[in-house]
Amino acid sequence: MNTSPDQSLLRHARWRLSSNTVGLFDPGSERTKLLALTTAAIAWLPTAILALIQGPSYFRLFLIDFAAQSRLLVVIPLMIVAEPWMIERWEMIARHFMTIDLIRKEDDTRFKEAFETFEKERHRWSSQLAILVAVYGVAVAAVPYVHLVPPWCSGTQVFGKMSLPGASYLLVSLPVLVYLVFRWIWNIALWSLFLCKVSMFNLRLVPSHPDLMGGLSFLETSLRGYLPFAFSIGTIVAGGIANQTIHLKKPLTAFRVDGIFMVVLVISICVAPLCTFYESLMQAKRRGTFEYGSLAVGIGHHFEVKWLKSAQHVDATALEAPDFSSTTDSYSIVANVRQMKPVPFGVQAVTRLVVFTLIPVLPVALSSVPFDVLLDRIIKLLL
Repeated sequence: MNTSPDQSLLRHARWRLSSNTVGLFDPGSERTKLLALTTAAIAWLPTAILALIQGPSYFRLFLIDFAAQSRLLVVIPLMIVAEPWMIERWEMIARHFMTIDLIRKEDDTRFKEAFETFEKERHRWSSQLAILVAVYGVAVAAVPYVHLVPPWCSGTQVFGKMSLPGASYLLVSLPVLVYLVFRWIWNIALWSLFLCKVSMFNLRLVPSHPDLMGGLSFLETSLRGYLPFAFSIGTIVAGGIANQTIHLKKPLTAFRVDGIFMVVLVISICVAPLCTFYESLMQAKRRGTFEYGSLAVGIGHHFEVKWLKSAQHVDATALEAPDFSSTTDSYSIVANVRQMKPVPFGVQAVTRLVVFTLIPVLPVALSSVPFDVLLDRIIKLLL
């Protein structure tokens, strides 16, 4: 029995996913949830136990450290659970290129090779090892800045000027978090490279497509898969801001630049891969402007010859003639070409990313407002 190219690619992708040995399981599976909980426990428990051993004051300070708690108990499991969903979405998008026949036959082999390269590099152990080395490189580089860590991380001479829980936080907890962040960025970089290769193919784009993206609107669905990543980055930053505003009483306005930088960073990482199709879309629009423009002129000429030059003979039956609706429909199709977007995503998708990035900051903002002032504003809104 013959197998279509997209079915072959689907089978290959599923084999890759099931044969993965670096902790990436099926989306929504019990193993993935167990991995998330176990990893969070490995990151949180040693530090918590050592803080308790160090003394009740250290343990209390650890528990009220908003940055540590949110990063270890929220961000770590979220990034593990969300990663296979993102990978599955990417594979669905890759298959869809062939399903809707956007890839020409002469590019079929190159497309498969590009996708296989993406899959192989994503599972390569040397890449995971390089990420791990980079993570601990960051940890070692952070040692001279020990004076910037929370109070419960310092105070003894265990690791330089760090306490026992501080050493555990620097060498165990934070590396797990940073590894997951770097892993996500590495996967996004590989996906960006794959899309860049595909964007250089002579794609069979349709300038008049109603999605105003030449038929590439399915690429926009990848931005929904980035929402957990955006929320995680927002949570990482929001935790640090919460410590500063609640414990040190710094004004929230002092962190406006941090918020802007965080949003710009997330948008750059998540949206940039789709911008590689700018040239393909613009070429399709230029081509469509001439081709569909000629079609519109031809339809217009025939319409004028039939109806305008014989207008004196027009009677009430002309209102029932299909020519008018057909011409209108044809012109609406042609109008799609002029409205084509230069990128395969809309403002709403980017706005959604921004909102999810800023959601973790909302509780921090509310906590910085005195309760009586907040209550007064709520009452005014209700009245």
